[in-house]
Amino acid sequence: MDSWTTSKSGETAEIHKQIASSFTGGASFAYIVPTFFDPTHNSPMLILVHRGEYPLYDLTVRILDMATFDKMARPNNAYSDKLREEVQVSISNIAPNQARMLKTVQLGSDPLRWNLFFSARNGFFTELLRVRGVGNEWKTALKVISTPSSSHEQLLFEQIDSGYPRSEDGQVEW
Repeated sequence: MDSWTTSKSGETAEIHKQIASSFTGGASFAYIVPTFFDPTHNSPMLILVHRGEYPLYDLTVRILDMATFDKMARPNNAYSDKLREEVQVSISNIAPNQARMLKTVQLGSDPLRWNLFFSARNGFFTELLRVRGVGNEWKTALKVISTPSSSHEQLLFEQIDSGYPRSEDGQVEW
């Protein structure tokens, strides 16, 4: 009788976990990737990509252009001036394994260095997005990490184009 009870309570716990994940988003996350329909053109479409088994609810993203932020980091600029340079986007909800076109952006000659801070019912995650011109094409590197309450972050996803520039030791300079 104990094995039957243990088995049933284990199944019940799993069902409760699935129900809770359906309401919160579970371990799902999203990221934004610039999609170059022509790799030589400098106007990619930003596409939001959902990853995971459960929907994401109340999804918002705060985009910080690190090049602009670094320029604003001079001592004579107040922190509020730096925050004014952020872009905040409310995505709302997105179903599992869906993608959504957001907008086209214009790239200049400088590398793109964005840090994107996502918030949803299931928590927080951060994307580091880097785009660099290599020859006459654009190459992208991105990684998504969990933003935990402790000091330990977890890599959720990483995608680096072949040919993306790396440091002497073979690493991407995030």
